[in-house]
Amino acid sequence: MDKATFVNHAKAWRYAEEHELAREPELVKQARTRAAQRNMPQPSAEQGTLLRTLAIAHHVTSAIIVGTSALVEAAQLIDALDAGGSLTAVDSSLAGAEQIRQFFARVHTRATMRTVSTSPATFLPRLNASDYDLIVVCGDPSNYTTAFAMAPRLLRQHGIVAFTNIMAMDRKDAAVFNSADRSQKTVAMRALIHTVEEDDRFVTSLSSCGNGVLLAVMR
Repeated sequence: MDKATFVNHAKAWRYAEEHELAREPELVKQARTRAAQRNMPQPSAEQGTLLRTLAIAHHVTSAIIVGTSALVEAAQLIDALDAGGSLTAVDSSLAGAEQIRQFFARVHTRATMRTVSTSPATFLPRLNASDYDLIVVCGDPSNYTTAFAMAPRLLRQHGIVAFTNIMAMDRKDAAVFNSADRSQKTVAMRALIHTVEEDDRFVTSLSSCGNGVLLAVMR
């Protein structure tokens, strides 16, 4: 791949991100505004559209989001489930969980929303086995390993785990694809990619969409 092709790929990423940001549903736009006002992290719009489309195509009725202050991600999923279904948001941050709870208490949706403020390692083992179609993971690196360890028990057949921000591009020059980056999160994401791809129970796909998404589908 030559330099011009790399430049075009960067331009295409920016175009797709701006395109999807402009056409986000009103619920997601409201969540972004609230997140910005409270200095909460905001995920890629392109990533959100991918997950929304995936959830609708897969007829997802029961989903889990494991994250830290994942208000916008929760809005993206709730929009996908608006025809019905349920979303459980697991946030170890008390402030983050409260922001999600307050936001969805004020919006109208036909989906059911449950917000839990505790660590994923504590809460996920309490959930019913084989009861979920989709698990979306974001936030702290520990969320990723915990969610993947529990996924085979929680997911129905052909259920999906979506690991967002898998490229770990949180800081300048920090990324999974930068071999010189040995920061904690980058090392953790590299290890996770290897672990998930080597697990025969899953079919996987690594995408550069947004800040990187690793999809793992139960066989």
